[in-house]
Amino acid sequence: MSDLVSYISGSLGDSSLSNIVSADFFANQIPSLSTTTGSNSNETVFRWARVQENQDYFIPVLVALLLIVFFVRRYGIDAIDLRRWQRFLLLMLRIFAIVALLLVYLHPQWERLIGSSRVAIMIDTSASMGNHDVLQRQSNNLESLDESLSELMDDSLVGPSRIEAVVDWIKRSEIVEKLSEQHDVVLYSFDKTLRRITQNPTLPSATVEPAKTNENKTSQPSQTSNTPSESIPITQPNQIQLQLEALELVKADGEETNIGDALFEVLQLERGRPLAGVIVISDGRQNSGRSTESSLETASRLRIPFYTIGVGMLRQPLNFRIVSFDSPERFFPNDPFTIKVPVEFIGGTNDQNESNSYKIKVELWSQQNDANTGADVRLAEKEIQFDRNGVVEAEFQTKFTEIGKRRLMVKILTPDEDKLLEDNVRHADIEIVDRKDRVLIYASAPNRDYQFLCSQVFRDKTMSIDVYLPWTRSGIAQNADKILTTFPTTQKEMSEYDVVFAFDPDWMDLSNEQINILEHWVARQGGGLVLFAGAVNLANPSGWVSHSGLEKIWAMYPVEFLVRHPSRAFEHHYRTDLKAWPIKFTRVGEESEFLRPIDNPAESRNFWSTFPGFYGYFPVKSVKPTATLLATSGAPEVLGEMGALFVEQYYGAGRVLYFGSSELWRLRRMGENYFEQIATRIIRHSSQGRLQRDSDRGSITLDKRRYGLGSIAKLRVTANDEQLKPIMIPKLPVDILSPAGKLRTIEVTLDPNSPGIYLGHIPLTEEGTWSIKFNIPSGKQEITRTFQVQMSDLERENPSRNELLLTEIASKSGGKYFKLPTDAMPLVKESALYGQKNLFELPADDPKKPNSNNNEEKTNENNNDNVNIVADSETGTVKFLTELIKVRSQRAILDAEIEERMLRIFLIVICTFLLLEWTLRRLMKLA
Repeated sequence: MSDLVSYISGSLGDSSLSNIVSADFFANQIPSLSTTTGSNSNETVFRWARVQENQDYFIPVLVALLLIVFFVRRYGIDAIDLRRWQRFLLLMLRIFAIVALLLVYLHPQWERLIGSSRVAIMIDTSASMGNHDVLQRQSNNLESLDESLSELMDDSLVGPSRIEAVVDWIKRSEIVEKLSEQHDVVLYSFDKTLRRITQNPTLPSATVEPAKTNENKTSQPSQTSNTPSESIPITQPNQIQLQLEALELVKADGEETNIGDALFEVLQLERGRPLAGVIVISDGRQNSGRSTESSLETASRLRIPFYTIGVGMLRQPLNFRIVSFDSPERFFPNDPFTIKVPVEFIGGTNDQNESNSYKIKVELWSQQNDANTGADVRLAEKEIQFDRNGVVEAEFQTKFTEIGKRRLMVKILTPDEDKLLEDNVRHADIEIVDRKDRVLIYASAPNRDYQFLCSQVFRDKTMSIDVYLPWTRSGIAQNADKILTTFPTTQKEMSEYDVVFAFDPDWMDLSNEQINILEHWVARQGGGLVLFAGAVNLANPSGWVSHSGLEKIWAMYPVEFLVRHPSRAFEHHYRTDLKAWPIKFTRVGEESEFLRPIDNPAESRNFWSTFPGFYGYFPVKSVKPTATLLATSGAPEVLGEMGALFVEQYYGAGRVLYFGSSELWRLRRMGENYFEQIATRIIRHSSQGRLQRDSDRGSITLDKRRYGLGSIAKLRVTANDEQLKPIMIPKLPVDILSPAGKLRTIEVTLDPNSPGIYLGHIPLTEEGTWSIKFNIPSGKQEITRTFQVQMSDLERENPSRNELLLTEIASKSGGKYFKLPTDAMPLVKESALYGQKNLFELPADDPKKPNSNNNEEKTNENNNDNVNIVADSETGTVKFLTELIKVRSQRAILDAEIEERMLRIFLIVICTFLLLEWTLRRLMKLA
C-alpha cells in the first residue's frame, strides 16, 4: 500500500504540477468548470488540468467504466455466497477507489485569475493598401458618389484608399469599444515588419513602436512579451480613446507585405497571454517572407483563431501605369537628349474589349523653375498601342536653350476602364547648366582602372579631367585636359573640381596643408572623394597606413584598416587568387542607382549575378559605424578580416566612396558600355554635394535621388553665415512639402562632429514628388531640393485581393473569413467625412458569394447600405465578429496550497477505500 501511495503522489502529483506551471501550458486554452464574465477578474476557479478538450474525457472514462464492468462481473462470481448488501458494499468500495483514481488522473486544479482575455487586431500597412479602390466602382467619373464624398476628393482619385476606409470602419463600427467589453484589445500594423500601434493597453500612453524586426528574429519571446498586464482594464474610456487616436498614425507606406512573419511574431509577442483571437485586416497580397504554414500550425496547436477581413478589388483590374521616368539630372543648352518612358498594361479581359487592344497617349510636359509657380508647357505627345499585356516604351527627344532648373512631367491618358489613376503621372527634376563635371585623378600607378577612366572622361564632352601623377616625368602624354605637377595648394584651386579619384595614393606625398585643403573641400564644400585600394601603397608595411600623422585621411576613409601603426606587425596584404570571387551586394547596395550598369533594376541585378567577380581585394578590419556597406567579396572569410568591396560614407557635406578592389575595369569583359555606365554614374553620384550647392552659404543633400515608399530619407543641410563661417545653432527648421500638398516643418540637428552640418530624417509616406525648402538664418536666401518617391514593384504587381490566402488563414486556424469589413461589424454611426456612406461596396457585376464557412447571409434592415452579415448555419442567429470571439480563460497563477491539500485528500480516500475493501474481504473469508 505504501508503494501505491508513493507512486500516485510521485507520478501524478509532482510531474503534473511541473507540467501545469510551464509557460507552454498556460499558453493553451483549457476548458474550465467555472467561467468568468468580463475582461478582468481576481477569483479562484476550478478545472481539470489533463483535459484539453471534450474528447480528452473519452479514454480515461472508458477505461474506468471497463474496470467497473470487470469488477461487477468478478464480484458476481467470487461473492455469490455472500448476502446482497455485502456484495454491494465491497463493489461500491472498489468503484469508489476507481473513481477516485480517475479524478486524480484528470488532475483537479485551482487557479487564481489575474489577467484579461486579449484580442490582437493586425492592420496591413503595405503600399498596396494605399490603392483607391474600396468603392469598387465601374467608371472613373465621380457622379455616382455621394455629394459629401465627391467634394473631398481630387479628380485623379476614385475614392478613399484602402487604409483610410479601414480606419473609418474601425471607428464607425465601434469594434474596439465592443471588443473591449470582454477583452483587452491590442493594435498592430504590419508590412515588411510588425509594429505596435499602441503601447500595452494598461499604460497611460499610446504610441507607435516596433514590435520586432525581420533582421533580428528569434524563436524565443522577449522577457517583456511574457509579462501579463494586470492593472488598469482596457474598458476605461480614456484607454479606448488613446487607441482610436493612435489609428491616425497608420499609413500605407510599406515596401513589402510579409503576412507569414507578422502572424508568427504576433503569436510570439502574445505568448503566455490569454489570446482569444487575432483579427487580420488585409488584401492578402503576400510578396516576401516565410509562408503562413508554420504560423497556422502554431495557432492551431494553441487554439488561437485568426479572423481575416478582406479589402480591395476582388480580381485583377485593368491598369495602365508608368513603370519609371528616369532622366539624367543635368543637360547642356541646345544639347538634344532622349527620354524613354516605359508604360505597362496589365489586367483586362475580352469581356471589356474583344481584341484587348488599346491606344493611349503619352504626354511630356515641362515647368519652368518652381513646379508650384511656373506655367506648364507641353513639349511632345506620343501615341502607343497595346495588343496584349506587357510593356511598351514611349521615346521623346527634346532640348532646352535656357539655363536653369525645370521639372519634367510625363502623364498618360487612359480609357475609363483604368481603375488605378495615381500611377499615371511621374515627375523628374533636371537642370540646364553651362558647366562640366570637373574631375581630378590622383594615381600612384597607371593601373587599368586609371587608364580606362581617363580615356572615358576625356572623350565625354560633359566632363573635364585633370590628372596628378607623382610618378611621371615632364612632357608625358595622357588623356587629360591638364597634367598637374603638384596637388592643389589653395582652396581656390581645389574648388575648381567636383570629384577626386584617388587610385591607391601615397598620401605621404602631400603636405599637411594640402591634406587640410582636401579635407575642407570634402567636408565643407561638398566635394566627392572616390578611393581605390591597391597592392602598392596601401599594402606597404612602411607606407602611409602605418604613419601616425594622417588622422584626417584615416577619418575620410569609411573603413578601419587592420594595421596603421609601425609598432604592430603588418600581417595582411592585397589578397589575390587564381579564380574570381563573386560580388555579394547588401540590400542597400542593390538599391544604389550608381552601381547599376543597366537602367532597369531587375536587369542590373541579373547582370551582377552573372558577372564572375574580382580576383583580388584589400582586406579591412571593419566598416565604420557611420558608413554604409554596399557589397562584399564572395571570397572565403578569414578570421579578423572583412572583404569590403564597395562602401559609402558621408563626410561633412561631401560623399566618400571606397572600392576595396582595383579591378572595376573587368566590367568591360561583359561589354565596354557597362564600365562606362558605372564610371559615369559614380562621377555623377559622388559630385552631387558640389552640384547641389545653390550658394556658398548653404546646401541640401540627400542620400538618394529616388526612394521607395515607406523608406526614410536621410537629409544633410549645410549652413554658413554671411562671412561663410559654419552656423552653430543647435537646431534649424526645414519645410517639407508632400506630394499631396501638406506642408510640415521638421528640425534638423547639428552634427557635433561637423560644424555647420545638420542632420535629419524624413519618413516617406506618400508616393510622388517631395520638396524641401530651407531658409538660411540671417538672410533671405532660400535653398530648395526635390526628390521622387515610388511604390515598390512588389506592391504594384497585383493589386487585387488574395481571397484564397485569407480564407486559408482563417479556416486552418479555426477562425472565419469575412469578405468585407462590414460583414464582420456593421456601421453604427456617421462620420463627418463620409456621412452614412458605406465605403465597402461590391460592384454590381460581382454579386456577393457565400463565405468559405458556408454560412447564410442576411441583410441588416437597420442599415441603409445593405450590409452583408454572417448568420449561424444551425440556429440562423446573426453572428458578428465580436460574438464569434469568445472570452478565453485568463492566465492564472496556480494555488499550490489548495492543490496539494486536495491531492492528499484524494490519496487518503483511495487508500481508505482499498484498505476497507481488503479488510472486509479478509473478514468475509474471500480470496
